[in-house]
Amino acid sequence: MIAGLFPRVVAALALFLGLFALPSSAGADPSDVAAAARGVVRVVVLGHDGDQLYPISHGTGFVVQNNRIVTNAHVVREVMDLPGLTLGIVPHKGVRPLPGASWPIRRKTIWR
Repeated sequence: MIAGLFPRVVAALALFLGLFALPSSAGADPSDVAAAARGVVRVVVLGHDGDQLYPISHGTGFVVQNNRIVTNAHVVREVMDLPGLTLGIVPHKGVRPLPGASWPIRRKTIWR
């Protein structure tokens, strides 16, 4: 009876001590977090009704160059498939929204 209990006690003790051995999460520098946040944008698919624009869907993207944003294909698929739709880019707060355009990337280019 006691021999069968010993492995369980050792396992429980190891688990308990292991909790204290876990590395603490590294605190991110607030300026790094702020810099990363400035690089995230909202990508908005817009429809036209005369001179009025209206949102259809949206997603997020991130800036890789001053004039290039990377987003997922499903975010811009409607613009590529349906005529009359356009993209709008909403940058970090305090910056005026910008027009956008999409360039299809062939799977062959991505998966070599």
